[in-house]
Amino acid sequence: MRAFFCNDNVPFALHSDAPQTGARTYESFSQVEAEAGRSRILGGIRFEFSNQAGLQPGRAVANEILPTRLLLTDGATHFGQCPL
Repeated sequence: MRAFFCNDNVPFALHSDAPQTGARTYESFSQVEAEAGRSRILGGIRFEFSNQAGLQPGRAVANEILPTRLLLTDGATHFGQCPL
């Protein structure tokens, strides 16, 4: 999402269907990324080293998909030329 919007600092909220959860608000995409990793550690599913290791292939997939499948390949993209 950082590369798609050419900006990490995009505030937004995620709303849940579960009434006890409500909405989660974020100031950046990095904040969501960090929270998702921490939630798996706190849930006992992962360790911090595996969280960090999982970020690398996730970012690599995003860097491959964005320019080849989600943005125009000819002409300017909807946000102009944005470095990945």
